[in-house]
This record gives sequence, structure tokens and C-alpha cells, in this order.
Amino acid sequence: MTEEMRERFPAARLYWIMGTDQWDALERWQFPERLAMCVEFIVFTRGAVPMRRDGYELHVIEADHPASSTQIRKDLAGGGFHHQGHPWLDGKVFDWLKQKKIYQH
Repeated sequence: MTEEMRERFPAARLYWIMGTDQWDALERWQFPERLAMCVEFIVFTRGAVPMRRDGYELHVIEADHPASSTQIRKDLAGGGFHHQGHPWLDGKVFDWLKQKKIYQH
């Protein structure tokens, strides 16, 4: 998909936004070097400085917001927010995740 976006918009600067946890896990993704050829990474960190990687364009943003994608996934998998929504998700996003049974067992 990212390679297709690069082909459709060759002059655009494309960004991939993630937290430090996913940046640290990136080497375990399938073909991360292909993604790195298409995008610049924006990594939100809560203090720990992400390790730089050769061939990867990295922009670091220090943030102290409590929202965490890891925690959202755990909350949704645990069932604690199945009816009333989630404080860190827009209602439409929450409804879509619920409808598609994303992160639910």
C-alpha cells in the first residue's frame, strides 16, 4: 500500500507515525526496509530516545499524552469498553473497531 502511495504521489513526503514501542519492534515487521524507502518515520516518545537506523528517516517528538495504542488494544481486548466507547478514541473509530471485532477475542 505504501509503495502504491509513493507511485501515485511521487513528489509527496509520506510519513508513518508510531510510538517508541513500534519503532523498537520495526525490525521484526515484514519488509521494514521497503517501508523505509517510501516514508519518513515520526516517533512519539515518552522520554526514551529512539535508536537511529541507517536508511530510515526519523523525526522524534517528545510527548507526555497518556494515550497509548498498546493500552487501547489491551483495553479493547479485555472488554472493558465494549459499550461506552474509549476515552482516547473518537466514537466513530471505536464503533468501527467494535463492528469489525478488531482486538477482540
